[in-house]
Amino acid sequence: MASYESSPEAVPAGRPKLMLKKRDPAAAAKAAAERSASASGKPNPFGAARPREETLKAKGVDVKLMDKKIEAKTTSTTRMTRQQREEADQLSQAVREAEDALREANENEMPENALRETLAAKRKILNDFMEQVAAANMQKVGGAPGM
Repeated sequence: MASYESSPEAVPAGRPKLMLKKRDPAAAAKAAAERSASASGKPNPFGAARPREETLKAKGVDVKLMDKKIEAKTTSTTRMTRQQREEADQLSQAVREAEDALREANENEMPENALRETLAAKRKILNDFMEQVAAANMQKVGGAPGM
């Protein structure tokens, strides 16, 4: 096996020498600023993410108003009288029975269209009842429905 160091003619004429450009001062300053921004030396797990308030403010959304709306939706509970609770339980039971009948028809490969319509009708009745109770609660409290 011949050594490349021993004879100058045996040096392979492959890839040309890499010619690098001089470093751009603006790019060097930007890289230095990024390095100094992360003083702890650890990568930020959130990347360049900003807080929710800053993002919404940039979009022109009132953060406090939005927070109030969200809080109103999450804290509003539907209070029912005993009679309303019993009626809601009966409607829920009817919905569960319709779901079971549909599931059984599906497993036995029977026609399902009528059962689907029945289930949708019972769900609508239950949802309408719950909306009526919620609206009645809002009127008692004095708030506007839809907040």
